[in-house]
Amino acid sequence: MARKPRPVDPTAGPLQEFAHDLRALREKAGSPTYRSLAHKAGFGATTLGEAAGGVRFPSLDVTLAYAGACGGDLDAWRERWQEVNALLSSPGEEDQGTDEAADPPPAPAAAADPGAPADPAGPVDPGDPADHADPAQIAPSAPIAPVSPTAPITPNVRLRWLRRSRLAQVALVCAVALIAGVAVVLSRGGDHPSPHAATANTANVDQVCPTFGKPGAFNGETYLGQTAVRTGPSTSARLVRNVPTGCWLQFTGYCLGAVVLDRNDVGQPLPDERWFELEGGDLMASAVIHGNPPATMRPNSCPGSVAGPQAISVGIVADPNLRDWAVLSAHGTGVRIAGYAAYYAPVDAPGTAPDWHEVGAPTTAPTADGFDVPWTFGKAGEAPDGAPVFVVATACLAGDAPTGVTNAIQVVPSDPRTAKPAALSAAMLAKAAEVACQIP
Repeated sequence: MARKPRPVDPTAGPLQEFAHDLRALREKAGSPTYRSLAHKAGFGATTLGEAAGGVRFPSLDVTLAYAGACGGDLDAWRERWQEVNALLSSPGEEDQGTDEAADPPPAPAAAADPGAPADPAGPVDPGDPADHADPAQIAPSAPIAPVSPTAPITPNVRLRWLRRSRLAQVALVCAVALIAGVAVVLSRGGDHPSPHAATANTANVDQVCPTFGKPGAFNGETYLGQTAVRTGPSTSARLVRNVPTGCWLQFTGYCLGAVVLDRNDVGQPLPDERWFELEGGDLMASAVIHGNPPATMRPNSCPGSVAGPQAISVGIVADPNLRDWAVLSAHGTGVRIAGYAAYYAPVDAPGTAPDWHEVGAPTTAPTADGFDVPWTFGKAGEAPDGAPVFVVATACLAGDAPTGVTNAIQVVPSDPRTAKPAALSAAMLAKAAEVACQIP
């Protein structure tokens, strides 16, 4: 089930208002999924979701593709993009998320840690929406500056946002003062503080982004108000520091550990077991970083890391009381996240060649029952129910992060008794794995 995107406050700045209006345009078009918009726009669902995320200003090409796919006025959106780009590029304007050198806004002291100890009933949700950038969309070590404006900033636009920014600064100062006052009152109370009031899982948010002595193997950006740096690949590992939003970080590699949910604006939260390694050995959950390691990079071992997937098996069961419905299930060694893909031509597209289609979304199994995903067939856009279909289960490290650990069967979907092992080429299995682990 798709989740509601993170709210964007249109009064927070021109970037946020721009994202808010893109979302409004999509809602006016009937709230199509980002996957369906991607087919029309020619950009990936992740890229389109980030365009309306209010975190980074999208390029003109992405903006026009988004607006065109939603039936918007391209000339009006081109002019709007130029106006906002000029405002964000203007010297002296408050940071709206496009200038890496600008200091992040101050945060109250002793901020709470966004991570929490892993829940034995399932993965941990870190708190704020986001989704990983596609490998091809990873930004360089320094973000590219916005294109030089082709339209001047109108005085009313500048004045509007300067007024809002000043009001926001006043509100922030008042809020910090209020929090500090409450803290003083509490600290002066008659009761003695609890010995557990300050734990190893709380830390102030740094006001300056970390610096690095040498380039890393890949980079990524923080997007939460605070992002935890820990000594091990688990939300229960000791917290070293909290990094502010908008920091570009250099990572030397990654290892595998506790599964954390990657909240995103594209669809449902997806599990991610990768932990990115900083220079010196400290770790950050991949799920709360914009960025991905190179597709060819393999996980390292780090203190507390777990072994990678080694083997997986796939099965299918049907409920005789439910027509056109079955459950795909997988078990594996070292497998914590699984995805499925089926090879067929949709029933409403006669004469078309079969291709791989994702079944469900990459999922994690909190119990010993395996990785169960419901599968419908025999309906428009789905697989035929009376013809043999190839089905592949794949071990994933995260959304858009497949592994070479796969298993294939051939089955008539309406009759699971026909399931038998299938021998597919390496190229077929690689494509199936890519589809099975993709972000829906």
